[in-house]
Amino acid sequence: MEGTVVGSSYDGTDPTGVGGIVGYSFSQIVIENCVSNVNVSSSCKNTGGICGNVNDVDSVIRNCVNIGNIESNSDKTGGISGNPDIVYNCANFGAVSGKSNVAGIAGYTEKDVSLCYNAGAISASDGASSAAAIANVAGTDAGFYHYCYFKEGTADAAFKGTSAGYDTFEFSDPKQKNLDLELSNRIATSAYKDYCTPWDKTYTFDGVEYPVCVEIK
Repeated sequence: MEGTVVGSSYDGTDPTGVGGIVGYSFSQIVIENCVSNVNVSSSCKNTGGICGNVNDVDSVIRNCVNIGNIESNSDKTGGISGNPDIVYNCANFGAVSGKSNVAGIAGYTEKDVSLCYNAGAISASDGASSAAAIANVAGTDAGFYHYCYFKEGTADAAFKGTSAGYDTFEFSDPKQKNLDLELSNRIATSAYKDYCTPWDKTYTFDGVEYPVCVEIK
């Protein structure tokens, strides 16, 4: 896969990546404005709701939402991507389960995760130390992880691993938290502000209305 994927939907599989829209990207790519509403099941590593595996620096996943449940019996499983590069302005509602490095947004990453939130339940068969609401990150302080939110009870922490800039916030109710306003205010001061779509649409999940950045039909 090479180039830009805009508003597409495909449930593909690949030995090195399984995803609701893109399985494996081997060169620089931008995936934006996509919704995945399929359940993804995998027996290989690098499994994600939007993209399984990104194998090129400066590739971007932005303005995307995953609704389907993601399941893997291997390593690096994420609601948005199992092994991404840069992710921002995304949301996950699907339950995510895997063996290790399991998370609501990025199963494992060494780059940026910003302006995202997770509302899906996260579980890892290797134990809670491998399950994060947002991402499992490299232990080298290589990335920046800013302004992410997660629903309480989805996992015991937003991030697992060590890095700089853990600006994360837990919420019980998105309206009480003013999640749409908080995300909009964070976008206004973000380096990614020119590429973010606004959180001005809604999606009802478990009887609760959430802000989303892309229309869900």
